[in-house]
Amino acid sequence: MSHDSPQAVPMIEMVSPDQTNHYGTLFGGHALPLMDKAAFVAAAWRYSRRTVVTACSERVDFKNAVHHGNLIEMTAPSSRPGEVR
Repeated sequence: MSHDSPQAVPMIEMVSPDQTNHYGTLFGGHALPLMDKAAFVAAAWRYSRRTVVTACSERVDFKNAVHHGNLIEMTAPSSRPGEVR
């Protein structure tokens, strides 16, 4: 889904030192709330305009390290109403 899509919700965050481990890479425990925040905005603001919560999540595989000072772009598209992926 492209960023031009009215359903895509892009968000940008910068990785700060307090979010990194001794290797200078982002802790997974900080990455998950960022993904949840993007999903919340997509679900609450773009679709339902109501109170939403995260009921569950599927497996998350971290494939690349994100370093201190990097910008993270998170895009939360929806495959269908009621489901944000």
